[in-house]
Amino acid sequence: MFLKRKRLYSLALKYKYMSVNFDKKQVELSFRKFSDYADDVLSSNCHTFYTRFNILLHHCEYDEVMSIISSQLKSIDVHFEDWWEKGMSTGGSFIGSKDFNLPVGENERDSLLYQFCLKINTGSLDLKLFCLDFFGSHDLDETVWDFNDAIVKPLVRSINYKLENIFYTVTKSLGATQEIPVQFLYVYQDYSTSIIGNVKISGDGAIGDGAKIEKKSIL
Repeated sequence: MFLKRKRLYSLALKYKYMSVNFDKKQVELSFRKFSDYADDVLSSNCHTFYTRFNILLHHCEYDEVMSIISSQLKSIDVHFEDWWEKGMSTGGSFIGSKDFNLPVGENERDSLLYQFCLKINTGSLDLKLFCLDFFGSHDLDETVWDFNDAIVKPLVRSINYKLENIFYTVTKSLGATQEIPVQFLYVYQDYSTSIIGNVKISGDGAIGDGAKIEKKSIL
């Protein structure tokens, strides 16, 4: 039931943005803010980390452009709890002895890292205990450095590759356009979902007169 609701939430987001075009400058500014906020996080110490980390994730979650990227990262089911429990079951009684492994697939890895960041930011997982168990981090500055090196840096680097590819694909497909159709922002999902008819979401189903769900390739 949870996965079904999660899927319907993703469908609703796509329906909302189905025919949207973004001004190229708006997209450029959104991406630059992401990179700048990420740089702030990666250069932070224990005194500045939490504020900068929260600013970065707030931008990802609530910026009109970046929220389309983050919604895709949240919609990929990476079996996070299974991954977490497997990691916690490794190692012995020594600090820093647990194994830290990530998926080799780019999309799955980015999704897992992003969902992990959200859990750290909300306090669902404890940053200090995680770094102590997996990396043997002792003081607070070392904790921040280890977390940034293992989690934030690879996530930001990979997302930046995706953002760079968006402009490459837009230029190749549309030339020197000043508008970017929302479809080009779907870099973690290779399809768009059209909901046709008078549709609303209620409980576990998309309902409406003559409503149907259609998948189609966008690129």
